[in-house]
Amino acid sequence: MTENFLDLLVPLYFFKIIMSEKTKNKFSIFIFTTITFFIVILDYYVKSAIEAKPLYYNYPLVGKFISIFHLRNFGGAFSILQNQKLFFILMGILIPILLFIFMRKYIFSDMKYLISCAFISGGAFGNLLDRFLYGYVVDYIAVGTFPVFNISDSFITVGAVCLGLLLLFEKDKKEDNKKENIEDLKCTE
Repeated sequence: MTENFLDLLVPLYFFKIIMSEKTKNKFSIFIFTTITFFIVILDYYVKSAIEAKPLYYNYPLVGKFISIFHLRNFGGAFSILQNQKLFFILMGILIPILLFIFMRKYIFSDMKYLISCAFISGGAFGNLLDRFLYGYVVDYIAVGTFPVFNISDSFITVGAVCLGLLLLFEKDKKEDNKKENIEDLKCTE
């Protein structure tokens, strides 16, 4: 059930079937780079528009529940580790690189992993660009009492949740395959 649902999220299912390994790798790098670049550009333009508004600018979208609210975050998620700019710059560079290195087996072989990792990388590089341009991250999406966040944060969160689910279900699938193999061996004896 879950695998079928996740396959619905990826319209490029032919990817696994008709391409050679070399073509898959080039195509994977192209898709990964394109998604990452798209997220960074989208994030940049939205944040530029928000930065043109005064600090604490508030524009309600759905009553008082969802609004555009301009804040500057000098820390990390939920404003932790305030004024640790160098730390967040290093993490913004290292995490996507390490993720790519450790996940390249999955990234190149499965579009779901590729998209999840591209979301994380795009979000990380979007926030990293803010730190270089402004010295802080521009946050602007306010939902209820939840801390204010931005598009990059959303992509990082969605990518991380999808990646976690993929890894969890991949582990379950491997365990099921081991059980089936053991049962097959018992039947043949």
